[in-house]
Amino acid sequence: MSWARRIRRPPHWALLAGITALGAALRLPSLGRQSFTVDELYTAWLVHMPTGRMLSTIPKTESTPYLYYLAVHAWAHAGGYSEASLRLISALAGIGTVPVAAAAARALASRRVGLAVAALVAANPLMVSYSQQARAYALATFLAAVALWAFAEALSSWETRWLVMWSAASCLAIATHYFAAMPFVAQAAWLLVAAGRRRGARPVAIAVGPAVITGIALIPLVWTQRSHPGGTEAASLAVRVVQLPASFVVGYATPAKVPVTIAGAILTLVAIVGLPRLTGRPRSGGAVGGAMALATVVPPLLLALAGVDLVVAGRFLQATVPVTLVIAAGALATRAGRWALGGLVALSIAVVVVSASGARVDRQDFRGVARFLGPPRPSRAMVFQPDLAAGPFGVYFPGATRARREVRLVSEVDLIALAVEGQYSARQLRPPPPPRRPPRLRGFRLVRERTASSYTALVYRAPRPAAVDLALLDLLSLDRTQFAGVWTQRPRGAPRTGHLPARTAAGP
Repeated sequence: MSWARRIRRPPHWALLAGITALGAALRLPSLGRQSFTVDELYTAWLVHMPTGRMLSTIPKTESTPYLYYLAVHAWAHAGGYSEASLRLISALAGIGTVPVAAAAARALASRRVGLAVAALVAANPLMVSYSQQARAYALATFLAAVALWAFAEALSSWETRWLVMWSAASCLAIATHYFAAMPFVAQAAWLLVAAGRRRGARPVAIAVGPAVITGIALIPLVWTQRSHPGGTEAASLAVRVVQLPASFVVGYATPAKVPVTIAGAILTLVAIVGLPRLTGRPRSGGAVGGAMALATVVPPLLLALAGVDLVVAGRFLQATVPVTLVIAAGALATRAGRWALGGLVALSIAVVVVSASGARVDRQDFRGVARFLGPPRPSRAMVFQPDLAAGPFGVYFPGATRARREVRLVSEVDLIALAVEGQYSARQLRPPPPPRRPPRLRGFRLVRERTASSYTALVYRAPRPAAVDLALLDLLSLDRTQFAGVWTQRPRGAPRTGHLPARTAAGP
């Protein structure tokens, strides 16, 4: 009977391979489906630069260290600059986090807990979302998971190789994202105290040194980047703090967000009810996971209360593996918890699949606008919302320049307004509606109008180039709640036009 049962039950490695394949299937097919976000446009702009210029620009535009951009810059030369290509490193990091999280949970608790953690990480909508963004969050989470795994193995075996691995992973994680310093500090303190009781703290102190040096070396960069900590968020601090738990469970761009969030919260509560019943290694593993999660989440919240607001869901992504460790350990302690765990994984898969396969768009669609407008056959002026810096804007609109307060001859005027990103809203992303009475432009005729799921665009053309006062064009913006940028774009090789003392066409 035991022989037959052994035949029917797949080995641990096969189950883990299947779960990892599930993580890949949820991330890779839709990798290039949507346009670059505003933040991703900065990544795409940076990696187009020569290496030296990119490194000198990062302190002026970014709020993270250099390592991620160096990795994407190196890859882009071989893999290209498309959305799918630039996101591939994040996708591979997200897929790699699945087996690494399982290894960390197995070292801290048990194999069963490891498989449960792997399933939760593979299907987690927030993890999938950030695995499909050309930003540093997914890579930092992978490296933090490697550090957690090495920490867990070092804590039990005290072998030098695990301390070396923990030190190296911590250095790389901190060089990818500053928030990796918080779990590192907690793990270093834990190891030093535990080693001190065994009268062998010197190897741990040596392992701590490189990451401390890495952090100190980054202080001048942190000081330079202090003026732009990552952007002002649309929602208040209280709203973002309340929504953080929901984001960890079901993501923040979820179809039918309110009922899905309620279902996810109920399943999570049922899963963790079994935490008091834990004994032995699962109990100690759950305690370590909880401590690492608190070490990652609490310090930024305290800083926010002190006036330094760094609360963005992506920056807490490194807490996902410790949080899922707590949930998985508690769920496996009771029968109801195991059912809840299965329901939570199924719910997460459904959210990811529906989001990827439907027409729903949860990111600003710069690519869609660029495809709708096409190349600038005539010289054109664009009133664009939201406004962007020149470099990122040029990723989708090459050669575009910000308009000066002057009169230009153009053959086309485009009014474009993108929908705001819906990450803090339960409603689907929607663009501003077109005006009931489209603006009139002297000498121009409205030839195309489109209200897509993510943008509204009006295209005016003139039979021959007409003079337009660019200083007045922003009066025609379609969305009064956003700042508008006025841009000009010419066909490649077309001569520039200067100031024109002619009658102008602009105004409502």
